[in-house]
Amino acid sequence: MSDDVAGADNANGAAVADAADCAAGADNANGAAVADAADRAPGARPGSRTGEDTPSSGRESRVETVSPHQLSQQAGARTPEASVRPVTAEDLPAVLAMKNRSWRTAYAHALPAEEFDRIDAGLADQVESWKRIVADPEVNLVLGEQGPHATSAPESGAVVGMACAGPRRPFGDAAMVLAGTGLSEGDLPERELFAVYLDERVYGTGLADRLLREVLGDAPAVLWVLDGNARAEAFYRRHGFEALGAPAPLGGSWGEHSERLYVRR
Repeated sequence: MSDDVAGADNANGAAVADAADCAAGADNANGAAVADAADRAPGARPGSRTGEDTPSSGRESRVETVSPHQLSQQAGARTPEASVRPVTAEDLPAVLAMKNRSWRTAYAHALPAEEFDRIDAGLADQVESWKRIVADPEVNLVLGEQGPHATSAPESGAVVGMACAGPRRPFGDAAMVLAGTGLSEGDLPERELFAVYLDERVYGTGLADRLLREVLGDAPAVLWVLDGNARAEAFYRRHGFEALGAPAPLGGSWGEHSERLYVRR
């Protein structure tokens, strides 16, 4: 899912999650987002398949991000000097550990505590899944790194954010989601924002905006947001995304929660 902007990673969480959470996102759970991104490359959306890193049936592509715009008053550390660069295989342990911490913040209301423990325990497997994403030339995966002049936590060099985008994954419930819109899945943009995650200590610094622009620019794209995540919804609307169609139930560990498709044309 892409909700994690707040921390913003699709139903079935697989794709997003893995996309693995590349999962927001939806890793958006279980590191699914990342895995998803990895699995997504082959093509299936998390919601339509089972993601290796995501909570059962949880769509990880939910990119739910906590909007820096809305959280500016909560920011504990201002880090305007944070740098953004492509993720390498060597960066993955730190990137995914940060992503998993972000999940605990963003989805504490939606997932049981044991689900986060399971995700943390699977970090090594998530790293292996995400290596496929790093190697995929069609996927843009970047991290935000604390600058050398940090005067408070997080320390200099710490990974404080990540974002991932790539080819849109097909989703099995397209007919239900798009019913009444007059559109088919083929009418949607070809790019998908899989995940945007931040260390909560850098909320309000503008880093989420930079990460999103780095992986997508102003290109048309789709993303999935946990339905009812007002902060993530506001963040994406500010970047030109609009909700489209009906909510898609996530099921599994997500219980009664649903995610919603957002589109930027």
